[in-house]
Order: sequence, then structure tokens, then C-alpha cells
Amino acid sequence: MMTRYLHRFSPLFLDRLSLHYCFFGLFYARLCSFVTFQVLAHKVKHRRKFQ
Repeated sequence: MMTRYLHRFSPLFLDRLSLHYCFFGLFYARLCSFVTFQVLAHKVKHRRKFQ
């Protein structure tokens, strides 16, 4: 019975799961790019200060 239940709802569940992962993937990508940008800007500032 449980397998039939899972089989019936697996497509919807997988769709929601993939959507969830897609959203978090985008969020983490933006976060990582933002952090790397901040670090690069910080390094550039320090480099300018020393010159």
C-alpha cells in the first residue's frame, strides 16, 4: 500500500523537490557571487592603499 501511495505522489514530490533545489541553487549562486565580489573589492582597496 505504501509503495502505491508513493508511486502516485512521486512525480509531484519530485517536481516540488527539484523546484526547491533550483531556488536554493540560485540563492547560493547569488550569495557566492556577492561574497566573492566583496572580497575582490576589499583586496583592490587594500592594493590601492599600499600603492
